[in-house]
Amino acid sequence: MHVIPYYLITENMNRIFLLILLLFSINTVAQEYVFLNDHCIVNKNVVAINFFHITSKVTKEDIKEGEKIGSIQKLPEFYSKVYHNQILESQALYEQGEFEKAANKLKVAYKYEPSNFFIAENYARALYKVDGKRSKSFEVYKKLVNQLDLQHNEQSNELTIDMWHREVYWKLATLYLDIQDYESAIKLLIKFQLSITSFIGKPIYTQVLEYMTECTFYLNEFEISKKYAQNTLKYDSENSYIKELLKKMK
Repeated sequence: MHVIPYYLITENMNRIFLLILLLFSINTVAQEYVFLNDHCIVNKNVVAINFFHITSKVTKEDIKEGEKIGSIQKLPEFYSKVYHNQILESQALYEQGEFEKAANKLKVAYKYEPSNFFIAENYARALYKVDGKRSKSFEVYKKLVNQLDLQHNEQSNELTIDMWHREVYWKLATLYLDIQDYESAIKLLIKFQLSITSFIGKPIYTQVLEYMTECTFYLNEFEISKKYAQNTLKYDSENSYIKELLKKMK
């Protein structure tokens, strides 16, 4: 399937709307996803991608692939009126590798401010690294993603991507992969991939390409999986797992 994306970007307060009109040739094989460009796919029903917390000065409609459309907005000065210092302390402990202490530092904060995105993200991130706490991390991350989608009023035919909290999509996706829930994982991986297009060629982006290869393979999207496999090998030519998946698709 050949996909030709057309972009229209407009700015409205703190968000940018990326409207996509997908024009594609008829294909006899039913596919759930289509390529937005050479690297990224979206669900075939998606008509808009909304990026939040981006500052843009783009005024034209003709946006070329790879062209910078804006910068991530500066984070707020205070993450919480009550627990700001605890968040900073937790982040410092995390950087020191003291993951359990980092999680415990925010346990009370999360209890009393479960809808604070900064508390929830840092709490889940620390729990993710603690043995035996991944199920709790999954619970917090899942709730946080749902809160983000509600906050940004995500509709069934669009994607909303919060650039302040993009790592959340990545971490929850990996937790879904752990339980082989590829349908849930791919939705989050798509959001994360679209949020890090400036990282093409770097290890984190290549890791996303690998996981997208895996997801599309197990969702029987073999033509798309082949493309992702080829892109993965472009940056990680010795990836034996991807080579094995490619063999299975021949």
